[in-house]
Amino acid sequence: MSLKSLQTKLGLTADGAFGPGTMKAAMTHYKFTPERAAHFFAQTSHESGGFTIFTENLNYSAQGLQNIFGKYFPGTLEESYARQPEKIANRVYASRMGNGDEHSGDGFRFRGRGLIQLTGKNNYTACGDALGKDLVTDSDYLATPEGAARSAACPCRSRRASRRWLPVVHADDSQSGQAWWGAAHRSCDAVPAAVLDSGEAHRERRGVC
Repeated sequence: MSLKSLQTKLGLTADGAFGPGTMKAAMTHYKFTPERAAHFFAQTSHESGGFTIFTENLNYSAQGLQNIFGKYFPGTLEESYARQPEKIANRVYASRMGNGDEHSGDGFRFRGRGLIQLTGKNNYTACGDALGKDLVTDSDYLATPEGAARSAACPCRSRRASRRWLPVVHADDSQSGQAWWGAAHRSCDAVPAAVLDSGEAHRERRGVC
């Protein structure tokens, strides 16, 4: 979701600035511990381009397809798929994650959506069951601000994925905003580099938390 829409949902002034007030209000709304909130919103901000991108971008060039999905495009096959997102998704996500074959259309229907790119029919189904929402029928819900946020916080997400945001330092909810903010920064700094994509990912995460 956009940061302003999140702030409006939380009853805050929608100024588009992510600070201690927004973090603590979001933490309460989503029933997160302080550190879980710090990691959750830092990671979702990084993966969604600052809460602006809710759907996977599959508009790859031929070279991009070879670099990212090379095993699915032997020979020069990528040339007939380049810059065709629907066709690309249907091939690279075919016959896995509960999806049908390339001709079923499931790859594009269940492409990455939400703040943390939920992908595949099995994952859509599990998340929908947890949220009480039929995401197989209404898959576009995950591209809405509400659906994007709810899917990212979905209890169906694997423990392995959730370990990215496990608490690593303690911050008491009764602390003042600035004291809590400092604890959140230390928590982000303590995440091992191995779980992040790059130094830029760490900088973006810390910019939020």
